[in-house]
Amino acid sequence: MQNPLIKPERYVEHAYNPLHRRYEYDPAGELSRTLDKLRGEVTYEYEANSRLLEHNPEKRFEGEEFRYDAAGNRLNFNTNRFDRVKDNRLKQWSNHEYKYDAWGNLVEKIVGIVRWQTFTYDSENRLVKTETMANSQVESTSSYQYDSLGRRIGKQWEIKGQKDHRLFLWQGLRLLREESPEQSSLYLYEPGSYAPLARVDEKEGEAENKVYYFHTDQIGTPLEMTDAEGQIVWQAKYRPRGAIEKLVVNEVEQNLRFQGQYFDVETGLHYNTFRYYDPEIGRFITQDPIGLSGGG
Repeated sequence: MQNPLIKPERYVEHAYNPLHRRYEYDPAGELSRTLDKLRGEVTYEYEANSRLLEHNPEKRFEGEEFRYDAAGNRLNFNTNRFDRVKDNRLKQWSNHEYKYDAWGNLVEKIVGIVRWQTFTYDSENRLVKTETMANSQVESTSSYQYDSLGRRIGKQWEIKGQKDHRLFLWQGLRLLREESPEQSSLYLYEPGSYAPLARVDEKEGEAENKVYYFHTDQIGTPLEMTDAEGQIVWQAKYRPRGAIEKLVVNEVEQNLRFQGQYFDVETGLHYNTFRYYDPEIGRFITQDPIGLSGGG
């Protein structure tokens, strides 16, 4: 646990107009405090092995505490500290229930008694189809396509009768361009990074392209997006594992999340190149396709 008597040894400030953020780190190099003009103060505490223990915003009722088993799997906070997640497959979390196939792919996610999601995979364990039921009615369906390198190149979805689709073009493993029926968006990144810098939108019927600029946190997650005049057109408040707690400003659709992740509105998951991430629990829904060589 972080020693409150030890003063941080590093300070990092990112200043924009009208945006201003300051980051403080403890002697172990862990983020201990953020000061954000738009979001206020947040403090962090860690276990000795650097796992996040507490996330404390200024409004204390919004804080979170975390508990883990010996393998680093998150546990419900009311569980015994000696409990463990069997086979490293999370079966229960809060009012969520998870079911897996023999290969460890998430096939069902049940939320309370009103929401049920199913996930279908191809022979290479890639997600190809989903269905979400809410109050015994089909809320959304989706399908996904991939190229020979495993990158997602297309998706189609329907939410409450409204259909849409996207096409994706890649530069290596970075999303380069996103095509929708109404517009084409080009993404620019920091050199050698997945942290986004800007987006150029070309909209059908409009003579001039629109340029938007990303403003990220210390790990490259977009917190705001501004237009060419410096006005905030998108602003989000996140929970520690990457789920958006609140969209403060949402004048322009913006789906980039943690570096390399793309938010899918139809499922709530984040596409992360070779698998999908569930930001509610901070876990991927399938095994790493390269196994233990991927680090876990």
